[in-house]
Amino acid sequence: MEFWGVEVKAGQPLKVSPGEEKLIHLSQASLGESKNKGNESTPIFVKFGDQKLV
Repeated sequence: MEFWGVEVKAGQPLKVSPGEEKLIHLSQASLGESKNKGNESTPIFVKFGDQKLV
């Protein structure tokens, strides 16, 4: 089992290739400071093939 962290810049995708018979478990995500201090929501999603998982 392996644990690691990564910072993904706004608007930039991050592609992860775990390899055969492996999986990615996303358990936590945090957002930096918002430029707009309003109540606007910020989506976080994972794209798997053609599926967009929220």
